[in-house]
Amino acid sequence: HAYAKFGGPKTAAMLDGMFAFVIFEEDAQTGKVKAFAARDPVGIKPLYYGRTKCSNNSDDAAAYVFSSELKALVGHCDPSTVVAIPPGHYWTPEE
Repeated sequence: HAYAKFGGPKTAAMLDGMFAFVIFEEDAQTGKVKAFAARDPVGIKPLYYGRTKCSNNSDDAAAYVFSSELKALVGHCDPSTVVAIPPGHYWTPEE
């Protein structure tokens, strides 16, 4: 409920302890999906993301894939797109 009330960045700042999470929120009217990922300040819980390969040569955005282990991303995303979210940081595709 904190995410709905305060938004992602403030909620992540309020959390204490070890965590890594991703929240997907769909706008019921438009169908647009927003994503928010965050990681604990100490970095105990890892969080990685990458982009899937596009099946064609269009400019369409590829999907995001998230994991707490690098090996789980193998075969699911383009290796050149894999990024570790730094400890104490959050990520959204808009920023």
